Formats: sequence, structure tokens, C-alpha cells
Amino acid sequence: MMRGTHAKYTWLVLVTALALLAFGTSIDAGQEKGGKKLALVTSHDLEFYMSPLLVDFVRPGLTAKLENPGIGADGTLTVDIKIADNVGLPLDRNGVFSPGAVSLSFIAAHLPSEDATYVAYTTRLQTGTSTGVTAIQASSDSGGSYTQLSDGLYRYTFGTKLPAGYPTTETHAIGHYCPDVEG
Repeated sequence: MMRGTHAKYTWLVLVTALALLAFGTSIDAGQEKGGKKLALVTSHDLEFYMSPLLVDFVRPGLTAKLENPGIGADGTLTVDIKIADNVGLPLDRNGVFSPGAVSLSFIAAHLPSEDATYVAYTTRLQTGTSTGVTAIQASSDSGGSYTQLSDGLYRYTFGTKLPAGYPTTETHAIGHYCPDVEG
């Protein structure tokens, strides 16, 4: 009798294990926002095998928001940028205190009139490979610097300065993009 019970138990464990492998199981990643569950993780996801603390630390997603753009008297452009993961946890742009460095690029331009297109302040010289002709091309800023204001909040000071006598009555715009997110 003992042998039959043991065989039934072994069979039940085997069937359960096969079912879990075949169909996957799911667990809640433990992330909530406003009382709403954000993610369901199955055994086919790497997160399934991580501790809840690690899952909370390594969330995919990136949000970046520009705030407080400014133009100094000498034409220096500045802008604050908040970077966070998909649930609002501030990210370290260097990837020291949060997983993965965040690469940010900034652009600046002005709109000469309402009927015109934007004209870039952030430019580079580009030479065509087939023609050999060099032209000025809109580009991202280079030579700028960051100052950390708080967790996930930075002030970017452009390397590009506005020219003396820049048109103060025109619309000016600052933008950003994230060309690469590591991690």
C-alpha cells in the first residue's frame, strides 16, 4: 500500500511539473500604481525567477521630461530634465544607482515666422561620401554639461550658445531624444 501511494504522489508531482513547463505559470511582479496591477509575469519571463526586490529595481521603460528651459544673458541655453522608469522611479543617468546608463541628446532651434520651418542652433558640418560637398546639418548639441539637482533630475547646459543678437521675438524650442538606453 505504501508503494502505491508513493507512486501516485510521484505521478502527481510529475504531471504538475510538466503542466507548469508546458503551459507556464504566472506570478504578479508586485508592481502597483494607483491600486492597479501593472504586470503579469509567466515562467517564460526572466522576471519570474527573480526576487521581488530585484524585479522592483529592474523595470523596463524610460520617461524623460524637459522643464524650466532658459536662455542666459550670454546666450547660454539650459534645461532641466527628469528621467524615470515606467512607474516613476527616478533613474541615475550614469547607471551607477539604477540599472543601465541613459544616453540623452539635446537639440535647440528657432522658428523665424509662423509659416517657416524650425532652424537649428545645434548643427554640425557633414561631408557627403559620394559628392564630397560639405554642408551645415542640424544635429544634437555637443560639449554640454550636466548638473544633478536631485535623484533623477538634472540641469543640462548646452555647449552651443545662441549667437549675439539672436531674435528674441521668435519662438525658440529645445528638444531631446534618447539614442541608446543600456541595461
